Amino acid sequence: MDKGETIKIMQEKEPVSKNVEGIRVDSEEDMLTEDIVISDTCCVCLKETSNALACKKCREKIHTFCGHASKDDEMDILCTLCYRTKNVIEGKINSKINLEIQDKKMKMNSGKKISIASLGTTVRVIISDVDKGRGDSRNILAAIMSVTEDGFLPTWNF
Repeated sequence: MDKGETIKIMQEKEPVSKNVEGIRVDSEEDMLTEDIVISDTCCVCLKETSNALACKKCREKIHTFCGHASKDDEMDILCTLCYRTKNVIEGKINSKINLEIQDKKMKMNSGKKISIASLGTTVRVIISDVDKGRGDSRNILAAIMSVTEDGFLPTWNF
């Protein structure tokens, strides 16, 4: 393709707005009008939606059945992405709180002094939740084989 053909094609593709001043319109009926329909599409299923429900967080349009209602207020509807994001954040916060509670329990249990016992006595030893499996018992029976100088039991090694 040479320069002449390229220029000719570009001139054909130029907008028609250059010659608009010379056009007269007698009535609105003569004008070509297109109804511009703004279709709302659901951000979850990508189908057209007619109702005015929107996600509370991202403000995207959603169907009633595509949204997730809040436990507190049924009018607070979230899209699937915002709902999952909210659940992930809540799960992270809850796991952090539960780990802190578990840490306090473990420190409390490990900080207990075991009472004085004599040699040969059978004692019940509580197994912490972290160290036992699901089917394991909560405590075991042990016989005292040695005692420290101050009369306390030594550290348990199983």
